[in-house]
Amino acid sequence: MTRSEWGLVLLLSLIQWVHIMDFMIMMPMGPLLMDHFTVSPSQMAVAVSLYALAAGMIGLVGSHFMDRWPRRTTIVTLSALLGVTTIACGLTNHFFVFLLLRGIAGMAGGALGGAIFAAIGDGVRATHQGKATGTVMAGFSIAAIAGIPLGMLMANAWGYATVFGCIGGMGLGASALATAIMPRLSVAPDATHWWRNLRMSWDTPHERHALLMIMAIAMAGFLIIPMINPFLLRNVGLSSTLIPWVYAMGGLATLASNQWIGRAVDRWGHQRVLRIILPLSILPLLGMTLLPPLPIVAVMGCTTLFFVLVSGRFVPAMAAMMRAVPGHRRGRFVSLASALQQLGAGSASFLSGKLVHTTAHSTHLIGYSHAGLLSVGFTLLAIWFAHAANSA
Repeated sequence: MTRSEWGLVLLLSLIQWVHIMDFMIMMPMGPLLMDHFTVSPSQMAVAVSLYALAAGMIGLVGSHFMDRWPRRTTIVTLSALLGVTTIACGLTNHFFVFLLLRGIAGMAGGALGGAIFAAIGDGVRATHQGKATGTVMAGFSIAAIAGIPLGMLMANAWGYATVFGCIGGMGLGASALATAIMPRLSVAPDATHWWRNLRMSWDTPHERHALLMIMAIAMAGFLIIPMINPFLLRNVGLSSTLIPWVYAMGGLATLASNQWIGRAVDRWGHQRVLRIILPLSILPLLGMTLLPPLPIVAVMGCTTLFFVLVSGRFVPAMAAMMRAVPGHRRGRFVSLASALQQLGAGSASFLSGKLVHTTAHSTHLIGYSHAGLLSVGFTLLAIWFAHAANSA
């Protein structure tokens, strides 16, 4: 890539990292927020799911509106909105206001994710877009390796408001940086109505099955993910000071494993890798919900296996999305897949909050194993959808 392309990719990577941190930090900070707002695990699950649901809903129609403005204008505005609402999340003492702000942040973050990858398509040559996309997508692993542990250390030392303030401040800083250095990247509006694109994908069997597969994969994961931190603290007996290291180890492992899985997809094809990794992911999905009190080394081994296999499923799944449609429809189709992924994650987080609860006589979480069984069910559905998409 040229120097200007690298500059654009690194800027977009920073913005993507802020967006991912804004979403991911809610899960490890769940116990702190529950204590501050005096709410139940199910109410906190609503706060987590609301972000993803709002991101998914805006993603369904966002591409239709984002294509009307230059990429820089869209990214600058959305980054600023994400920053302001995230800072405000740390300042309010009212849970309802907090939920409202998380919803607005989710809409900004969801639209921002689509705008980032659209900017890659507009600002990076086609021969280098794969490398650029891989660089931007590394934000998840980097957030888990460094961002989440550092955020948790800050939250434990100075409170959750400091973490929201830092993430929001970085969002505002990224917005200012994009204003200064990002090219305008004007786009030609697509006259095709967004509803027609939705109908086209639904009426085409292999596209429909591919979309349902990615949604089922997201639901399987997010039935478990939001409650990992409370479960490790309350049921497994892990100290809050060790939680950041759980995420750091998991993120470091996924940074390496996702690269290996990506090479496996290039070598053997996404169909073969999906046939292997989806059944394998059932073990950590169910095992995480049945984890007894164990030494920290054993716990970190189990959680790292969970992060590797559960996040690794998205590498061949997204490759399947990219190859499900012809090039001239790929952008909107991938945006639709991302929106359904967010809606699946949000719905599953909400459902997880309904399944997992505490009793009046104990702080232990009850019902997590039920979420695990349901997660296995969605994984089996994903396996079937993957097979149907390949057979259509």
